[in-house]
Amino acid sequence: MKNDLICFGCSLRQGVMATVFATVVTLTLLSCNGAESPVNSHGGPAQDHVSLVDNLRAQGLTVSPTGSISQPFFAVPGQILRVNGQDIQVFEYASSSAAQTQAHSISPDGKAIDDTIVGWVGPTHFYQNGKILVLYIGSDQTVLKTLGTLLGPQIAGEP
Repeated sequence: MKNDLICFGCSLRQGVMATVFATVVTLTLLSCNGAESPVNSHGGPAQDHVSLVDNLRAQGLTVSPTGSISQPFFAVPGQILRVNGQDIQVFEYASSSAAQTQAHSISPDGKAIDDTIVGWVGPTHFYQNGKILVLYIGSDQTVLKTLGTLLGPQIAGEP
């Protein structure tokens, strides 16, 4: 096993606007002056980035996209969402099977992904549903309960 130690956390932000890799949908994006553009939703359960945002808001949480993120051990770039003051990272794959394959590369405790050992800045919680893999580093009970409700039980990380 390769023993690379990489420290990542919610504070890794890049860019001002979020870029979305989804078909026929747009996200609420913050422009440089802070104005929001409208959300076009396709509704349904939280199985992609846009439906996750919709469902989080439907649960009464405040959601704002804050930028993109790249994790070297995930095959796609992600988007950072600020949810009730907490950052979550959302990685959307081309298909559910691609997201499941990536999810299987995460150790049960969330401290290793493929051959990389990761030193996180807080307690990790990984979720996978449909085409998305979600990482939350934190312990806010409202965020944890809502992610569990929308995405199912966490697939890796701390209890």
